[in-house]
Amino acid sequence: VMTLFLVLVALISTLVIRSNIEKITEVWSPSLEYLQDLETMTAKYRIKQYQHLVESDAAVMTSCEEEIQKLESQIQDTGANLDAIMSADSDAQKGQDDYEVASTAWKEYRAASDEILQLSREGKQQEASKLMTGEVYEDYKSFAKKLTILRDEFQVELDRAKTMANVCTIIIFIV
Repeated sequence: VMTLFLVLVALISTLVIRSNIEKITEVWSPSLEYLQDLETMTAKYRIKQYQHLVESDAAVMTSCEEEIQKLESQIQDTGANLDAIMSADSDAQKGQDDYEVASTAWKEYRAASDEILQLSREGKQQEASKLMTGEVYEDYKSFAKKLTILRDEFQVELDRAKTMANVCTIIIFIV
């Protein structure tokens, strides 16, 4: 009976380890990578906007706009990848509300971005600067804040999965 009990504990621990490893490799680690990529790309996006504001050379402005469009495309792709993971996993869906708020704030920021670039192209840097550091900046801060909250939540889940896998490994060694 004792042997049967120990074998059962070892099998259950093995299944828990396998489940947690799958969560780590298929959900939490990729999600955290995508969230960090989003934070980096959106910061680069904002930097390119500032560069666009201070430039007077049309060629450099065009280059900034091209880089901004590339970043937009990368942000969309990364967001779609993150959304796919969150849709597929019930634990990750807990962060869906924060992700939706962040996405909405980004869309608002993005919409204002076109106006900022247009003003900059027209030589109205002061108006564009006011817009960029005013309400548009609040949209960006809201986006960044929700993204950070989501990243922190996912980091906790990743740590929890790692801890559970380690505990089960120790249990197997003890058995």
